Amino acid sequence: MKKVLFLGAGKMGGAILSKLLSSNFGDCSFYIVDPGLNKDAAEELSVCEIYANLSQCLEKNLRFDVVFLSVKPQIFENSSLSFDQLIHPKTVVISVMAGISCQTISKVMPETSEIIRCMPNVGALNGHSASVSYCPSHVTENSRCIAENLMTQVGSFAWVESEDLMHAVTGLSGSGPAYFFAFVEAMREAGTGLGLNAALADQLAIDTMIGAAELLKVQRDPTALRVMVTSPNGTTQAALDAFSHDDAMRCLVRHAMSAAVSRSVELSGKK
Repeated sequence: MKKVLFLGAGKMGGAILSKLLSSNFGDCSFYIVDPGLNKDAAEELSVCEIYANLSQCLEKNLRFDVVFLSVKPQIFENSSLSFDQLIHPKTVVISVMAGISCQTISKVMPETSEIIRCMPNVGALNGHSASVSYCPSHVTENSRCIAENLMTQVGSFAWVESEDLMHAVTGLSGSGPAYFFAFVEAMREAGTGLGLNAALADQLAIDTMIGAAELLKVQRDPTALRVMVTSPNGTTQAALDAFSHDDAMRCLVRHAMSAAVSRSVELSGKK
């Protein structure tokens, strides 16, 4: 039976772990190290062995086959974590920490070279994450399969061949849900500005976007769907013309995503 350790079981780590438990993922026993785990989360994840720190794992002489790093990047960088006696050469390390490179992780995990970075998003909370991973070329196919099988429990999955592309992934899918939520907020506010009461504007903005997302989930062609719902010279065309004036919407999206990528690069310590 594989021993799987989650270092951090907050929103992202907890969401992924909950999905693994509900799907009876593999032949695994699950462990958590998280000193800040609240009571409700601890009860939900009570089938796992829960520890406040790594020292308690050492006292139990535990060695893990998979280590899932889901603490905040600054906690990882500013801590003196030591995994030497908790892992072995074939331990698979999967990190969802933004901006922390495989090389940086390897300094804390010198006993294994099976290190994989992954960028999921908040959709993991309901099993609809868009996750992307990178690993160095020496990582074994078995380790890649373990990471892919794990992350597909919470949504779609893809690989990139360059670690630098993880910055672009962060700007698109990692931060992307927030762009969507901000657009819904803007639609709601515009609706109230046009005279709708706040409750109705809220309902229409949210349910409209949910309905549109469901269509996109099936057809997966945003251009075809946009054309389908846009009558020539109609109301939708008038709105889209306003969005596209001077290519405003595309320029704004490019600018926003470039800002996210720049911040991701900055957090990684690269210039």
